[in-house]
Amino acid sequence: MISDGLVLERACTQCGASAKTYYAQRCGDGALTWSASYRCDACGNAVEADGGEELPESVRSVFLIERGTWRLMLMDAAGRTLDLVLALARALRITSKAALERVNAIPAYLAEGTNVEMRCLERRLASAEARLSVERKPGP
Repeated sequence: MISDGLVLERACTQCGASAKTYYAQRCGDGALTWSASYRCDACGNAVEADGGEELPESVRSVFLIERGTWRLMLMDAAGRTLDLVLALARALRITSKAALERVNAIPAYLAEGTNVEMRCLERRLASAEARLSVERKPGP
């Protein structure tokens, strides 16, 4: 299991007091999920939420700002380019042509996102037996 989390302060929807929301993004068995937990200490209002694959964009942008943007790089397709292209197209829900363009690019950065997203994608592409590397994108 790969996971990362962060805490955001927000106003309580019941009483308006400042409350913390804990967000987590996880990858287990190649499945990406997220969850949120919120409890107001002032009034006791509490909410738990389990999300699907994609974090809400407002939360994802905070992950990217605070934890950096990560990218998945193709080091070597190990002679199985077709398997990699098909697996990448499936995982990212893009066309085979778009996946092939990413694989053939130099350098071959296949995707960008949060660290958990890239590690999860790396696991999803494991069956293609390509040599991949997850790295933090330079810059702010």
